[in-house]
Amino acid sequence: MREVQSVDPRGATGEATPQHVPYRQETVPQRMKRMFREEWDKPFWRDLRGNVALDFGYYTGSGQWEPSIKKEAQDAKKPTLTFNHIRPTCQVIFGLERINRYDPKAAPTEESDVGVADVFTRLLKKTHQDTNAEYVLTDGFEDGTICGVVAYEMPIDYSREIQGEIGFSTVRVPEDLMWATPWRRYDLQDTRAMWRHRWVDVDELVALHSKHREAILEALAAVSTIDPRDT
Repeated sequence: MREVQSVDPRGATGEATPQHVPYRQETVPQRMKRMFREEWDKPFWRDLRGNVALDFGYYTGSGQWEPSIKKEAQDAKKPTLTFNHIRPTCQVIFGLERINRYDPKAAPTEESDVGVADVFTRLLKKTHQDTNAEYVLTDGFEDGTICGVVAYEMPIDYSREIQGEIGFSTVRVPEDLMWATPWRRYDLQDTRAMWRHRWVDVDELVALHSKHREAILEALAAVSTIDPRDT
């Protein structure tokens, strides 16, 4: 019988695999970092990053010409004309979305739920007004029309009220949000993990959250072979 050996997937990402940390015993930060790197390199996300930038370039009129071809034309003193038929078409669609906006309403499932549904409708309208939801929805609709993908979030915001407020905003995909593939549900309940990611300098992060300096450095040390104190 041939012996089957397990393969540590961290090797495929180029990440150094510590010999003293078995694959099944890796910490949660290490696992999340490995999964994020694997997803980042997958063709789906790689192609999406390129396509989103290309789609916005076609919408604004700046992406019809590749830089190398445009430079060759300029060197040859030839005009690089652009006739943008995409932006006017998209703007018509955006206008239709604004015209057909509707107020949120909770629908009762039976007659006894009418009173409760009315209360929830008023709560929805209040939250809708407080979060400028009509503009957030339009912003997301425009992004989705142009590049085909957008996400919304409703976080609890503690920046103004100590008890927290309901927030509502768009999230750029994949610029600010990625998730583990494959998945099937639009609400992403069947995905293994989701990442809100942002590139930030370690010094800036520590300066912004000085009270949590040790926790930040400890978390960085758990996912890096380099001591963050030395950077």
